[in-house]
Amino acid sequence: MLLAAKALCGGSQCDLPLASIRAMLAEFERYEIGGDGTVRTVKPAGKSYVETAREAVEWLLERELAWSGREYPYSSEKTPDERGWASYLGAASEMATSRGVNFAGLLTAIDDELVVELPSPAGHFSY
Repeated sequence: MLLAAKALCGGSQCDLPLASIRAMLAEFERYEIGGDGTVRTVKPAGKSYVETAREAVEWLLERELAWSGREYPYSSEKTPDERGWASYLGAASEMATSRGVNFAGLLTAIDDELVVELPSPAGHFSY
C-alpha cells in the first residue's frame, strides 16, 4: 500500500515508513517459529551459536536476559534468567543430539553459516 502511495505522490514522504516496514519484515523473517515453539534461524559466519541463541530468546521474550555475573561459589546468587539460560542450553543440547546433530560442533562453528534449530524458551524463562 505504501508503494502504491509513493507511486501516486512521487515524493519522499513514504521513504521513512517504507524503510521501517522493511526493517520489521526482515526481523520477522529472521526467525521461523514451529508449531511446537521451536525456533529456526540462521547463525551467520563470525557469530557463535550461543550469541545466535541468546538473540533469538531475547527477541521472543521481548526483553534482554538479566545477568548477575556471579560464579561459583556464589552460584546461588545467579538470576532466574541465568538459571533459565543454563536449562535452555541443556534443552538445546538434548534437542540437537536427538536430531543427530553434534552439539559440540555447533558450539565451535564460529566461522560457518548454519541453519540452527532451537528449542522453545517456554518453561525456561519468566515472561
